[in-house]
Amino acid sequence: MSQTQETQSVVLMIDDDSAVLRAQASVLTGAGFSEPLACTSGSLATGIISSHPVDVILLDLLMPGEDGEALLGRLQEQRPDVPVIVITAVRDVDTAVRCVQKGAYDYLMKPVEPDRLLGSLRRAMRYRSATTTCRAIGDRLLDGELRHPEHFSLILTADPKMKAIFLYLEAVAPTSQPVLITGETGTGKDLLARAVHLASGRTGQFHAVNVAGVDDSMINDTLFGHIKGAYTSASEPRKGILAQAEGGTVLLDEIGDLGLASQIKLLRVLETGEFYPLGSDIPRRTTARFLLSTHFNLEALVSEGKFRNDLYYRIAIHRVRTPPLRKRRSDVPMLTEHFVAKAAEEIGRRPPRIPAQLYALLNTHPFPGNVRELRSMVFSAVGSSDPATLSLAPFKTVMGDSTVLNGREGARPIEASGNGITFGETLPTLSHVTQALIAEALKRGQGDQSIAAQLLGISHQALNKRLKRAGVDQTADSEDESLRR
Repeated sequence: MSQTQETQSVVLMIDDDSAVLRAQASVLTGAGFSEPLACTSGSLATGIISSHPVDVILLDLLMPGEDGEALLGRLQEQRPDVPVIVITAVRDVDTAVRCVQKGAYDYLMKPVEPDRLLGSLRRAMRYRSATTTCRAIGDRLLDGELRHPEHFSLILTADPKMKAIFLYLEAVAPTSQPVLITGETGTGKDLLARAVHLASGRTGQFHAVNVAGVDDSMINDTLFGHIKGAYTSASEPRKGILAQAEGGTVLLDEIGDLGLASQIKLLRVLETGEFYPLGSDIPRRTTARFLLSTHFNLEALVSEGKFRNDLYYRIAIHRVRTPPLRKRRSDVPMLTEHFVAKAAEEIGRRPPRIPAQLYALLNTHPFPGNVRELRSMVFSAVGSSDPATLSLAPFKTVMGDSTVLNGREGARPIEASGNGITFGETLPTLSHVTQALIAEALKRGQGDQSIAAQLLGISHQALNKRLKRAGVDQTADSEDESLRR
């Protein structure tokens, strides 16, 4: 739970002493918490709980009328999800044990030091937030259905891994906790962040800030703003992103590039909800929620000393990793059709026909640029193709420059695990290995010999000769089966 969410939580104080209620309320509001609810009896407390959202209860045991322990049991039956902190002058171990057994979150002795009261409150709120979030995640994953799929409508996918990410993000979206979205460039991290903002129900705006290649002073000015005269050219005050995103969401894109000095300031904002505009010594508060994204491995940066360990664990409370397009190839046809329609619309044409061979061709490409690369390829092809039918030539040109189809420059070596080759005690003959390799190329090219030849790094004619020598039927449908006999 973030500091902002803590201070917005609703606290109910139950004590028959009005002076104690005023003192507790003063401590809470002085620490930035919202005005707490107060009552002087158990009967009033149960009515408040049934009609108001309550996050934590402060309960005095010694009150006239109903016994405090009995009231504790009744509160736990009515709202077992709300932590109860017992505050009493009774210095008795047995009483404390009974209260804990009945569900009390903490047991504090009067007079309570303000720091101890605030510390217990914050721990209770974090506990409530964690249990609420875990329950929501469990419900979503077990249910398997999004409550509001429209929030994720900008992301086209039928992939189960992406659907699971949607369910998780929808569950954690209503909280104020940070969400870390990692993954390769072009996998749609920014679209996921926007979906989280929509699903959160926040009324403020969504602001995205790319911190890559920006120095600390510029980041500080962008996020925190400045007052007039903060530096030579600061002739007017400027509101930073945190002020503009009040009640909204801030996405810090490429957080792995953030400098160490700015990391310290970001950690302070996440911990306290406070920031200082440049040139000012008066802190300001923010209710903005932070989302963070990066293509870097932050754990590796932490081990290298390039990213703060405490900041990493603060922002990685909720984290997801977007799968690359090569790991969800079933989405390629859907995305291709979508991009073809969008590209044709932009240039005022009817969408061209998509040859079936294109999908076989795209199935062989590793897509190092992911969805963004596919979009670029499609838009380029639509603009340079015949209006009636989408040409394969532009795709082959781009893919011919890749390490898989052209080349052997930068091609990934055979690995000992995953898709690597393993051999038994008896080595296969060169002829058998060649036939198996051709069969695999035809399989990946979905029977298209031209694509298979490109994958193998040989000409179409050379592949035909090899197939004839092997006595393989040239019909695409039978090539794979014949070579595997």
